[in-house]
Amino acid sequence: MNGKEIANREAGEMTKAEETRNQKNFIVPPVDIVEDEEGLVLVADMPGVEKEGISIDIENDILTIKGHVTEPFRGKGETILQEYGTRDYHRRFQLLEGINQERAHAEYNDGVLVLRLPKAEAAKPRQIKIESRN
Repeated sequence: MNGKEIANREAGEMTKAEETRNQKNFIVPPVDIVEDEEGLVLVADMPGVEKEGISIDIENDILTIKGHVTEPFRGKGETILQEYGTRDYHRRFQLLEGINQERAHAEYNDGVLVLRLPKAEAAKPRQIKIESRN
């Protein structure tokens, strides 16, 4: 398991069919994926989303990130002209074996979501001590 494989799988095929949505178009948020000894870190830019508007789900090894953008001026007057429309965020990733899904956690500040996916103990690199017989 490595971050490049996840990025390549995300860009390629999915094992589960894309879900249909009967609402406005979605933005695919840009995501950086970094791998270290502890696991994977996904950093997603989702400006305009409140913390309460984010949902992160893992089902059948599919990670789904959604962010709902509330329109800032709705209900505060009559719209005369609208050239800018808000859209929600939606991104999916196929997770590989070796991720400890129960220990995943996320932080969200100033439009940036940081999701940490720790490796399972069996997937972490280990140093093997060399002993001598004397």
